Amino acid sequence: MSSGTPLAAPRLRWDGDQPRAADFNDIYHAADGAAETRRVFMAPADLPRRWHATDRFTVAELGFGTGLNLAVLLEAWRAQRGDMLQYISIERHPLSHAQWQRLCSARQHALPAYAQLAGIYPPTVSGWHHRRLPELGLSLHLYFGDATQAMGELEAQGFRAVDAWWLDGFAPDLNPDLWTPELLARLAPLSAPGATVTTFTAAGRVRRALSESGFEMRRVDQRPHKRETLAGVLRAHRPAPLPIGLAAARQRVESDGITIVGAGIAGASLAFVLA
Repeated sequence: MSSGTPLAAPRLRWDGDQPRAADFNDIYHAADGAAETRRVFMAPADLPRRWHATDRFTVAELGFGTGLNLAVLLEAWRAQRGDMLQYISIERHPLSHAQWQRLCSARQHALPAYAQLAGIYPPTVSGWHHRRLPELGLSLHLYFGDATQAMGELEAQGFRAVDAWWLDGFAPDLNPDLWTPELLARLAPLSAPGATVTTFTAAGRVRRALSESGFEMRRVDQRPHKRETLAGVLRAHRPAPLPIGLAAARQRVESDGITIVGAGIAGASLAFVLA
């Protein structure tokens, strides 16, 4: 649910079904986008092996873009999934409904997950948008707006459940707001023990900021596609993770049950999530 303000769609330049962000003069991903997601974000984070050890796995992404990372991840999750994949993604410049439908139509044959994602794309207004695909075991939490605001709201809930961070904003020189040390310092407090971080960029300032925030960083050889990317593992021990939306309630609710007064949309939605 969201009660924000409408957001303007990004200006795109199209090369077939591959969009380029005109305002940032940057591509959303390489031409071999699905393979890029696997080699940059999934393989260095040791996915999908890691999610077999838990009944709930949480991926958090900065830069939803064209939804490619989610679509690729869902294909792997569908093939060998656990009980629940929680996917959190933050995007300041969401595609319009028409742009999204064009992408889904063009890509659903190669990545069938796009056919299901086409029908759950939220309105492009600021704030949180929650969607569920029970048949895929997916709980999707999209935030349209400023990343600092979104992460601040998660912190206020006491949220600390991210198993894998995917940093996929446009290049740091072109989109500096998504790569500040202050923002990257907020990753560790929101993370579960042993959380990983992977990103396409290999910028030294990004590596140093992530290292200072608590991640043991390494360079990943990506030749011949590019020289290298970054990956890291959280060094510091973190408390046990809590599901999104329930962290603040944990200290107030006993195990003998919860009573919900009211059967409107809010009450029914709460009952559904708690169940």
